[in-house]
Amino acid sequence: MMLGRQQLAKVGFIARANSGRASKDRRFLFSAAFLPIAIMLLVGTIFGGGNRKVPVGLIDRDGSVLSSALRLDLQHSARVKLRHYTKETSLRQDIRRGRVLAGVIVPWGYDRQLRAGERLALAVVSAPGRTEGIEARSGISESVTRQGTVIEAARLLSTSGGVSFETALARGQRFVAAKEAADSRHHIRSPFSYTAPSNLVLFVFITSLAGAIGLVQARELGVTRRMLATPTPPSVIVLGSAVTSLVLAAGQSAVLLVVGGALFGVHWGDPIALVLLVAALCVAATGAGLLLGTIVRHAEQAITIGPALGIALGMLGGCLWPLDSVGPLMRSVGHVAPQAWAMDGFIRLIYDGAGLARVGRDIAVLGLFAVALMALATWRLRESIIRAA
Repeated sequence: MMLGRQQLAKVGFIARANSGRASKDRRFLFSAAFLPIAIMLLVGTIFGGGNRKVPVGLIDRDGSVLSSALRLDLQHSARVKLRHYTKETSLRQDIRRGRVLAGVIVPWGYDRQLRAGERLALAVVSAPGRTEGIEARSGISESVTRQGTVIEAARLLSTSGGVSFETALARGQRFVAAKEAADSRHHIRSPFSYTAPSNLVLFVFITSLAGAIGLVQARELGVTRRMLATPTPPSVIVLGSAVTSLVLAAGQSAVLLVVGGALFGVHWGDPIALVLLVAALCVAATGAGLLLGTIVRHAEQAITIGPALGIALGMLGGCLWPLDSVGPLMRSVGHVAPQAWAMDGFIRLIYDGAGLARVGRDIAVLGLFAVALMALATWRLRESIIRAA
């Protein structure tokens, strides 16, 4: 249905009126702006990995040239403090006790398989429930990726350049080491690199879900019926409510992005992918809040259920601890929540330096959540408005 200029003006009026009421609510301002920044500061200061080296354990079962090269790379990493183990039971015991935050096990045949160009998987275990675990995994991933790049270059050079594989390998290692040293001088990861995006995702959903109280109050106070008594179709009221929630979610996201970058030094990554990811997140949170507003009957229910539901979904989706630290089953269950896909996207942007191509799937799935939630919420809201008439 196309809306005329007069109807669009009414949408804008409804959105401004709703936003004005929300901005005058001190509780809303506290929960939307001050609280996430305070928690971001507290958690990032206490648990953030930052520039500290995170302890990582290593078991080298191959004892070969390439496994030794990986060990040396981890030893010289700016992000990893390496400890050596011979028994897997000892490694896992120290992870449980917090002596190391992650462990990597190099299997037998590591050297032979890499030289042959075969794919192999390193066993990596990490401490559950600690945000530093993702920093440890990221440091391990960097070393493994760096070695893979060197080996591919050495294999190509040895076959086309007339030099031995060992000579080509040494040249590649020197080149990559110099490049990494230069890059590290330009980019040092902030200790708030996990807490900033996790709090953004968590509180955008909590605020949007708590915002369901606006729909309930409008219904209880008869505002909806009075608007319908004028030449205002239900679609205008639905759109005005949606615009209000979306503007508030986008505003909160913008504040937390600016605070995370300017105050806490978080490097958010590729700007195009970041904008698309945050946009999908805001639409999904808006749809969830509108849907909740059509389900609950009283304002007290919205106040009670909204934040609790937001926290529960945040826990499930990895906002309070990395999903990499839980088992495969819980990781799969966690991805039934849109928060998990948003966190996956932020982790790839911030920790892996990924671009739009690698974050595209996370944005697409989050977009599907957004479309489904908005469609269902719009249908239920329109039906409730028609019944109210």
